[in-house]
Amino acid sequence: MMSKGLENFVSEFPYGGTSTELMEHYRSLLKERLGFIAVSLKMRDLEKRISEVARERFPVTIVGKRGVGRETVARAIHLEGPSWWRRCFTVDLTGYSEAEAKRLLVGYREGGLFKETRIEQGIFQLAARSTLCFSNFDSYPRSVQMLIFAAWESGKFIRGDTNSEEKFTARLIFLVQRPPNELVRHGEIDEKVVPMLSAYEMHVPPLSERREDILPLAEKFLTEASNILGLRRKTLSREAERWLKKAPWTQNIPQLKKVIYLAYLTASDEELKPHHFALLHDDNIVGYEKAQLEEIGLAEVVEKKLEIFLERLKGLDTLGLYDVIISKVEEPLIRLVMNYTGGNQIRASRLLGINRNTLRAKIRKYDLKIKRGRGR
Repeated sequence: MMSKGLENFVSEFPYGGTSTELMEHYRSLLKERLGFIAVSLKMRDLEKRISEVARERFPVTIVGKRGVGRETVARAIHLEGPSWWRRCFTVDLTGYSEAEAKRLLVGYREGGLFKETRIEQGIFQLAARSTLCFSNFDSYPRSVQMLIFAAWESGKFIRGDTNSEEKFTARLIFLVQRPPNELVRHGEIDEKVVPMLSAYEMHVPPLSERREDILPLAEKFLTEASNILGLRRKTLSREAERWLKKAPWTQNIPQLKKVIYLAYLTASDEELKPHHFALLHDDNIVGYEKAQLEEIGLAEVVEKKLEIFLERLKGLDTLGLYDVIISKVEEPLIRLVMNYTGGNQIRASRLLGINRNTLRAKIRKYDLKIKRGRGR
């Protein structure tokens, strides 16, 4: 019998064919929605390991920093497994008290003398024969970690609603930030649970170590933003592609997604360029602006300034615009070169590619006050 989730999906995506074809069609659509990007060598290797481990029943520990896509890897493992059509339960018990977390895991009965009895199934029971993914497992209370370990080791648990014993049949996946042995050293997990976490480890690299995946991810988010916002799809300029690949991405994939969506909302141009991206590098806006300018070509900076200037002139017929613009660029250029050479006009004229008489005329024209010095 089809699960309720599958029935809803089939009604949403009509498809003619046998039940087997229908299931495979459903599976391919789920994979497409998953958006697993594996262009880089490290992620292609990880994709192979996912296929190898998916049909096994032992626990898998996915190690990586926040935002690297650990949840996506966990769902990919589930989709490659034999119970792919069932739900993949992702649970985060961070912040719950020991009592609350245990009640959520094994279920509970609520009621009393003047209250109707209510039975709530626990996560262990709901995830039977499916995949149960514990996010941030290393931050759970020790007793909660041990409860999960005991259920896995014994293959059974005591239901909280009836106090009866039941088989534990969920496939376990754990998401942590450090390898199990390091977690023990830092006192974040008990040594007893290491066999469960060490059954099979997978490491997801940060975005800075798989830069080949940045542009495919950016394109994915551009398509998403276009569909969600109902706007024409924007494109990335060559300069923007280079900048995105070089940016540090300290917060990994969520940071990239946020930057793309913000650019989509704020940029009026159809083609996105580096100056369209608003991004804080290490929460330091000054450091970011400096780093950003280093990655943006001079032509782009000038173009952006000209856009602002022309916007102010909207509706006005201005004569001699060429001379005005050239003077605005020429004056700071000559000042910078003269300061760079310490006032040496011979060196400055060579750098600028003009003769000394022309240089002297321009210095007089702009009334430049050049400090004499050693130069560079």
